[in-house]
Amino acid sequence: LIDAADPLASIVERISTIDDAEKTRVTCIPIGSSTQTSKSITLIIVMIRSSPCADKERLLSVFLRHVTVAADRVYKHGHLIAERDRLDGMLSMCSELIDQNSAMLTRKILGHLKHETHCQSCTMLMVDDGMHDLVCQVFDLKELEKEWRLPLDDTLFGYVAKTGDCVNIEDVSKDLRFDPVKDQIGSYSPQSLLCMPVYSKVNASEIIAVAVIYDKRGNKKFTKWDEDKMQFVLKFCSSVLHNTLVFQKERNLKAQTQALLDVAEVLFTHVESMDVLLQKIMEEARKLTRAERCSLFLVDYDSQELVAKIFDSSLNKNGGNVSTGTLPCKLP
Repeated sequence: LIDAADPLASIVERISTIDDAEKTRVTCIPIGSSTQTSKSITLIIVMIRSSPCADKERLLSVFLRHVTVAADRVYKHGHLIAERDRLDGMLSMCSELIDQNSAMLTRKILGHLKHETHCQSCTMLMVDDGMHDLVCQVFDLKELEKEWRLPLDDTLFGYVAKTGDCVNIEDVSKDLRFDPVKDQIGSYSPQSLLCMPVYSKVNASEIIAVAVIYDKRGNKKFTKWDEDKMQFVLKFCSSVLHNTLVFQKERNLKAQTQALLDVAEVLFTHVESMDVLLQKIMEEARKLTRAERCSLFLVDYDSQELVAKIFDSSLNKNGGNVSTGTLPCKLP
């Protein structure tokens, strides 16, 4: 039996166990697949023979032809089974990827990605073109209380989002591309990582997210096989993720439009009192921007000052409770 990781070492070790009297002739025969390139070896036969013989050479030639056909069929069968299992897993996952919330959908995608690649931790960062940064809502299958933002410039993940390159780092402490200050998310300190872009199904050149997996189990490094599996999973999930992000943007835009309409309604219905009007404007502004407090100053051109007559209360962050001071606050 030959070790696929290092076949030459396995052959040498096997031959070294044979007695010197039997080391008269060693034949190493590579058996390749007819559907693969000449460099692809399905198996290697090592034969130890004491003396050459014409009949044995003829029988060996016939034997090798049959072995080549059999090995090729075994290879094809194993490949078809692996592909079938992989497609079944993707179809099962796609049936679960129906969610209008991007954070919940991201958790499902990362859960399957973690299972397929055997990584210890993973995350996905959404590209926010408006703010020109990356947004992380989920890390290690847990939704963050407050989203984590990374700039697109001068970060490893931003480089992947802008160039579309796949980055595989075996040791982040020895790779200058990873900056522990700019690229580290939260308190997790990775040893290795594999980072890959997620493309939009609508626009093949548009990158909508960046997927990152950290530290393969067993202190192993991420291989080309892990890259292929990760790319395969992201290819299936990209269309669902794109649709969810578009739906969420439309929903946020609708909410903002409704909030602006509410502000306009306030401006036209509360005109009987300046104090009431200012109070309503501050409440709607705070709701629209999700701010904790709000201040509104009027410009007094005669005295060249900013004057505040209505003050936001720090006791209630959900609207109302706006206090009126006896003396206005003036700023130059």
